[in-house]
Amino acid sequence: MDKYGNFMEATDITPSFSRCAAFRALGLALHRIDTMRLLDITDHKLLCWRDAIYEAITLGFLVDFLLNLVKDLARAVFGARAIHSMALSHGPDEIRAAANSLNIKQRELEDKHRELHALLLAKGISADNAECVVEAAARASPRASSVLFRRSP
Repeated sequence: MDKYGNFMEATDITPSFSRCAAFRALGLALHRIDTMRLLDITDHKLLCWRDAIYEAITLGFLVDFLLNLVKDLARAVFGARAIHSMALSHGPDEIRAAANSLNIKQRELEDKHRELHALLLAKGISADNAECVVEAAARASPRASSVLFRRSP
């Protein structure tokens, strides 16, 4: 968290109404990101969330790191869509093999997230903040879709 500092500190003078509106839009975007199922997320929603983050950045909020979260989320959405379309078009053996591969990758990611949580705690980050960072990383990992397309992250 020291890397990002206090994202509420503005670097320029912006009317408080604009900052309040951007902060509200950012909060709504993050809430929807947190509560929507992957297959319910549309390309339009991803673009709207990205725009809310860009607007907050323009108004001085230090939330650049959220762009990576949305990019990773987009990868996860496209991966989920690929799995869903595979389920509709391929036989059960191919689906089972892909599912097993994804389960192995998921276990690896969970191990990495536990390591990240421990590292954050060791760096002095509070348990709540560390959990938030780890959860954000878990929700937006690009590695699951790379298993589907046989490419390295």
